[in-house]
Amino acid sequence: MAGAEITAKENGATKSAFARRVVIESVRPEVDCGRFPIKRTVGELVEVTADIFADGHDLLYAVLRHRSASRPDWQEVPMEPGENDRWQAVFRVEAEGRHLYTLQAWTDRFLSWSRDIVKKFDAAQDLSVDILVGAQLIEAGAQRASRKDRGVLATRAEEIKRLATRDMPGAVRMALSPDLRALMIQTADRRRRCCNTAATRSEVPAMRPGTRPAYPEGPPRRSTPPCNGVALRAMITRRGTPHD
Repeated sequence: MAGAEITAKENGATKSAFARRVVIESVRPEVDCGRFPIKRTVGELVEVTADIFADGHDLLYAVLRHRSASRPDWQEVPMEPGENDRWQAVFRVEAEGRHLYTLQAWTDRFLSWSRDIVKKFDAAQDLSVDILVGAQLIEAGAQRASRKDRGVLATRAEEIKRLATRDMPGAVRMALSPDLRALMIQTADRRRRCCNTAATRSEVPAMRPGTRPAYPEGPPRRSTPPCNGVALRAMITRRGTPHD
């Protein structure tokens, strides 16, 4: 169905030049690895959860991406971490028809740096090198940013470096400001991102208000072969129908 497929390239699930450090598992809701659509009514919330984790100590950031099958642009909702590596986010089904959703997650160097510099600041350690590392991360973010935000980030990096020479606490506060954090998340380096390939084929057919699906989480489960990209791509090619 035109507009109802998510290609590997579209979701960034291409072979990366970097070693994959992030893992996305146990995505819910999904039915038989996305072979069948879940069902919701118009205006209803879809709560999506997944186990997301990575090696090392860098902080993770994850987003839920969703769109109507009739629209090309994705909307992103930040996911919130819970206990035992379980992340959660919700989106609302606004119109009747098919919807798609998928997850992306990556290790974020700026968020990790922000966490570490707070610890060093509280321990009264020398931050002369660390603050320059942060400024370099902001400058790198400026290179990835839109034209509108590029100048803001480049200017902020220079201000932090100048302020650090006379007022290190003030430079740290500037580097940790909420507005700067938001811009750095927008311009995050996603080259090492992980994308869940199974849930990318999940579809949400919204129903008319006042009607209730017989099986909100899809038809009763049956014995099926393990999830694999070939089977899932075939299902999508056939417009999500489970049989020829």
